[in-house]
Amino acid sequence: MAPGIPAAMERPHFIGIGGAGMSGIAKILAQRGAKVAGSDAKESGTAEALRALGATVHIGHAAGHLADDASCVVVSSAIRADNPELVRAAELSVPVVHRSDALASLMGGLRAIAVAGTHGKTTTTSMLAVALTELNLDPSYAIGGDLAGPGTNAAHGEGAIFVAEADESDRSFQKYDPEVAIVLNVELDHHANYASMDEIYESFEAFAGKIVPGGTLVISADQAGAVELTERVRSLPSLNVVTYGESEAADVRVHKITPRGLTSEVTVVLNGKYLTFTVSVPGRHYALNAVAALAAGVALGVPAHNLASALGKYTGVKRRLQLKGEVAGVQVIDSYAHHPTEMTADLEAMRGAASEARLLVVFQPHLFSRTQELGTEMGQALALADASVVLDIYPAREDPIPGITSDLIIDAARAAGADVTAVHDKAAVPEAVAGMAKPGDLVLTMGAGDVTDLGPQILDHLSSRGSDVSYDIEKPDEQWRAELTPAEYAVLRQAGTEPAFVGEYTDTKTTGVYSCRACGADLFRSDTKFESHCGWPSFYDPKDSDAVELIQDRSHGMVRTEVRCARCGSHLGHVFEGEGYPTPTDQRYCINSISLRLAPDEG
Repeated sequence: MAPGIPAAMERPHFIGIGGAGMSGIAKILAQRGAKVAGSDAKESGTAEALRALGATVHIGHAAGHLADDASCVVVSSAIRADNPELVRAAELSVPVVHRSDALASLMGGLRAIAVAGTHGKTTTTSMLAVALTELNLDPSYAIGGDLAGPGTNAAHGEGAIFVAEADESDRSFQKYDPEVAIVLNVELDHHANYASMDEIYESFEAFAGKIVPGGTLVISADQAGAVELTERVRSLPSLNVVTYGESEAADVRVHKITPRGLTSEVTVVLNGKYLTFTVSVPGRHYALNAVAALAAGVALGVPAHNLASALGKYTGVKRRLQLKGEVAGVQVIDSYAHHPTEMTADLEAMRGAASEARLLVVFQPHLFSRTQELGTEMGQALALADASVVLDIYPAREDPIPGITSDLIIDAARAAGADVTAVHDKAAVPEAVAGMAKPGDLVLTMGAGDVTDLGPQILDHLSSRGSDVSYDIEKPDEQWRAELTPAEYAVLRQAGTEPAFVGEYTDTKTTGVYSCRACGADLFRSDTKFESHCGWPSFYDPKDSDAVELIQDRSHGMVRTEVRCARCGSHLGHVFEGEGYPTPTDQRYCINSISLRLAPDEG
């Protein structure tokens, strides 16, 4: 039976209880019977899930939220010293416990598997949690992301195994004493805490040194940083090292990875025997994560064939290439990738899954320090997409660094040949992206910040947008009525404006100003009479405006030009020019992307 509540954790108060790591610890303690309380900056599904377990969750941070009888206050490295609840804890002499110490106390007395690495921790930890649960081993686990709905990032099990994601960002993974540890990769990241690769190696060496005597380190045989770490730790006493990967020298060797749509079939050589199993998420990197999970479970004594079969039950974790939905033939997928290596891996996986479809990316850089050090590489990764929208940097726990903005990424992306648009107003993104997307496209929201919130909003805009409608310059008003829905006709006609620009002939000269609905930018104007046959800007050549971007395609025997708003990148429509059509006589503009206002001509 799993241990109960650790000493001094009977009545814990969590500052930032809704965070991915903090909420998992809080959940396990609540399931073990502790009287859990805490606070978070905003309401969330995670907060509701904790309340359902009996926890008290306050929204906002205030000294009064900390109960006088709290046995301890749990914090992460992101909590600032001037937090009012932390200040109050000092006044009451309530012990302050770091998140990693709290997690370490929960693992006490259990057979722990700690999953570390610069990338892939959440996925690999999740794979193990799902597979071991499928085998009725009833593990406890704490993951940095939700398996399904809110609050599914952790569980208290009655079995003897505890699977935990081990965070290297602040060296807190050195607090754990696992029986088995996984190191997926070792790269320079978390630049606010590590000044060099030597410091990174030293930190991972300390982590490996905490493995219990006779325990096992499962480590990549392919990734350069992991190979270097292997050489550094092989001499540690009483440590078994098991390597995995595609290298011929790997102890658990990947013989073949066969992509099968959104899944992969993996064949490994383990103890001289071939073993084939299915990984139910796309991408080579996820297949390798599954092999690491297999090696770790085997090191703990789980039969390989059983574990391999159970790993196929893993279908993904939130924000790790998670399908958010599909509308109008456009799939919207969410990715947590925020380091260039992760970005490249996910983009390559999606490129493979997309086949001939376009891949559109909404990327939100995470942390000023990371952007300062890796902005160029992030931009180069975005060149794998057909088009990208880049947001401002998500600061998380950091203060701005002078001169460090998303422009570092955008400039590098464009230098690498990427089609990139900067959008500073996050609220403008959903409509802009919905305007860019076409049936068959994949839209990927990418980053570790709140960019994940945009997926459902993009789907909403895809649901409500109008379709492209062709406007011929000789088309009379009654034909418009026959071809358009009432809603489209109302938008086209701009009811209530005078004079109407469809309908009866008028000699009144007006100025028409066309603007982007997503960001409000004025696109172009016309001083042409609005006659009955001039229902939309068919008379207008978009090449006359600096406010639009033109992307030409000459592959179909005619010039097909996509028109986008130069400010926000919204798809506005197309212009087709063919033989005998020296001017754009067939133009298509997305009904819900352009708005028109009419004003009397001042001349």
